[in-house]
Amino acid sequence: MDIKEKVMAARLVAVERWPYFGAQLLSMVLVEKPEVGTCATDTMGRFYYAPEFVESVSVQALATIWLHECLHVWLDHCNRIEGRNPNRWNKSVDREINDDL
Repeated sequence: MDIKEKVMAARLVAVERWPYFGAQLLSMVLVEKPEVGTCATDTMGRFYYAPEFVESVSVQALATIWLHECLHVWLDHCNRIEGRNPNRWNKSVDREINDDL
């Protein structure tokens, strides 16, 4: 399985595990972007992934990362930053999501 197939397989696992978020998960556009280091999203709901990172994790772990990124979109984190320090904001909202997961 190549990297993109692994990312897509993990998305399907996420949809199966959390069907409530299925529409959002399936609407996210895949973008290979090595410079993100892991995975990320944006205000447009794109799912960015670093191939080396994807290679290093299991499909099951990647499915949880899919939900994590989906929740950033779902909770409108990109638009709610409102002048806050971007690094501090990202760490804070990551912790909030991880606490929920």
